[in-house]
Amino acid sequence: MEMKEATVEKAIKSYNRYRSPLATANLIEFKGNRFKVRFEGNFCYSCGFDEYFVDLVYELEDEGLKTRLSEFHPENNDRFIAEYEIVGPDDSE
Repeated sequence: MEMKEATVEKAIKSYNRYRSPLATANLIEFKGNRFKVRFEGNFCYSCGFDEYFVDLVYELEDEGLKTRLSEFHPENNDRFIAEYEIVGPDDSE
């Protein structure tokens, strides 16, 4: 497994530790500097719905990987696919 992919997996594990079962993330594809994550759960739709997907960006930054959320789309009522792009190492330190 490539180092960046391992970093993404580690960030997802941390994400799930604090957000599951309301939202659970699973890496489903990793190609080059792009990856897709499936989010499943009983999402709260009242406000800030995209925060479920943006929160993973912060987990990745904590692991030293700078990313951006490219897009997300539903698979069904309780499952979404989010696409991310790695834009570089986290230079905030």
